Amino acid sequence: MNESLKEFMKKILKREGWSSVISAVVFLILGIIIVNNPDTIISTVSYILGGFLTIAGLIKIISYFSEKGNLDFENYDLVYGIITAVVGLIFISHVTILESIFSILIAVWLIYEGLVRCTSAMKLKKYNIKVWWIVLVSALLMLFGGIYILAVPNVIIVTVGAIMIAYAIMDIIDGLVFVANVNKL
Repeated sequence: MNESLKEFMKKILKREGWSSVISAVVFLILGIIIVNNPDTIISTVSYILGGFLTIAGLIKIISYFSEKGNLDFENYDLVYGIITAVVGLIFISHVTILESIFSILIAVWLIYEGLVRCTSAMKLKKYNIKVWWIVLVSALLMLFGGIYILAVPNVIIVTVGAIMIAYAIMDIIDGLVFVANVNKL
């Protein structure tokens, strides 16, 4: 490989490395914002999602009447439009409903999985499988995690923010190590 090509490749790799570091810093900032302002984030997402759904619903309703869909027996655009617009208005007027729905679904799933795994652990114990207790411990952790999510508001959003922060820090370190060592590649 000639020297000019090597230098060109180093430039590209360094630029990509710095680009990765910058995007990780942005991700880190977003994670910090989410951890510090979970209610604001939920409100913003709820308003955006609600606005999008309301507009989409209105477009379906207008489409139904402008295309004479009321003459087509199989056209349900009016119904879909009304339902979508109403759901959008609910997200706009009840901003905490999005987090509640999300948290409840995750909590119910964790509780269900915890109970199923408790049953599996008991079956493993019945058949004298020595590691049954590991399955039981993980099942109990899932069960308590689901209960905790139901009991503590905002825990899901704050956890997502914390994971974003941890990921961003690791990505920044990776990017800086990469950029510092491009010349050795």
